[in-house]
Amino acid sequence: MKELDSDDVEGQHWSKYQSSVLQHNESCCKQRPDFFSLPSDERFYQQCLACPLDESARSQMPLLMLPLRIHLLRSKELGCSFDLNKDSIQCIVGEMNQYWEQAGIQFELSTIDDNGTDGVLDHDMDQLLPENVRQESKHFILNGLTRGPDGRMQNRSKRRELYHNVLLGPLNFTHAKSTYDVYFFDMTGNGSQGVCLSREHR
Repeated sequence: MKELDSDDVEGQHWSKYQSSVLQHNESCCKQRPDFFSLPSDERFYQQCLACPLDESARSQMPLLMLPLRIHLLRSKELGCSFDLNKDSIQCIVGEMNQYWEQAGIQFELSTIDDNGTDGVLDHDMDQLLPENVRQESKHFILNGLTRGPDGRMQNRSKRRELYHNVLLGPLNFTHAKSTYDVYFFDMTGNGSQGVCLSREHR
């Protein structure tokens, strides 16, 4: 019997996976007529749950290392809790990597241009922003970032202006393009679970 080489084995894995995905999608369309209208990320998430890659296929996937930097913004008005520190962040990143390992993705706290802080940086916003600016920002976040009757976040353009130009402006966040940067505040607004900022489209 001819022994299969690695390309043949990979091809069989891929063919089997494609078949299972096709069956999953056909089954979902029969059971849920509105399945096609679900957001693509939700459909893909359900597909991943229903059609996981087997261990042999995952072991052949290249590991994608993503450089990550965590910024802890400290302030009387807006600063994050001191429970968030280098040790707790390392634990959080470790748990993230356990979850993303199945996809061949790992986040690595980056030491690029962070002056030896192991990818976790503290910023004293009380030194970077005047007190009246911090207080006005807090008031807007608490009272201006609410969801309307349609469930959508209100004052989105002003929110973008606040985070881009006021709160993160002193940190020159648009200049760091070699890492994925996460900034922790104590709050992001009523009903808001986070704000994703594009460096290219401000």
